[in-house]
Amino acid sequence: MSPRPKHTPGPQEMPEEPRSAQAENDREPADELVEDTDECSAEEVSGETISISQSAVRFVEGQQVEVKQTIALSIQAEEMEVVQSGAAIIRADEANVMQGGAWGMLANELNVEQGGSQWMIAREVNMKQSGALVMLGGRINASNSGAVLMLGRHIEGQVKTVLSQEAAIGFGAALGAVLGLFLVLRRLLGGR
Repeated sequence: MSPRPKHTPGPQEMPEEPRSAQAENDREPADELVEDTDECSAEEVSGETISISQSAVRFVEGQQVEVKQTIALSIQAEEMEVVQSGAAIIRADEANVMQGGAWGMLANELNVEQGGSQWMIAREVNMKQSGALVMLGGRINASNSGAVLMLGRHIEGQVKTVLSQEAAIGFGAALGAVLGLFLVLRRLLGGR
């Protein structure tokens, strides 16, 4: 048997090179829909209406932003939809987060379903099956959700908290007293 010759693909058979999101989306403002449905990464995406899917982006800024299965450092928008995505900071007038999370969420109206955050700060928070370390809001409506510390003017729904408002104030006062005592002892013992 003779050895089989190697097949070299012709120009029509060559696989397409992955497009560079850096070149297409990096710091380019868009007047129309900016859409990226392929897996890619970019520094900054900005425009009026933005839809990003399965990507990694540092900064996203626009009027209407939709991200799906994406990770970002910062997302800022008037209206935002975040689905199965994560970000360090989310800032919006109205943010809807579904099965997503962020270190910090800041909004006038924040709607979270099956999501979580270290910090949720909003005038109005609506959450279902979600959680936060610290939640601050004017009006908080929660269903089957929890937080370590929750502070708000009006709190409604099924909420589990580790610390109540009174307990948080007491904890803060006790922690302040202990730290103050350590500082006094340190100065008395000759430390700076």
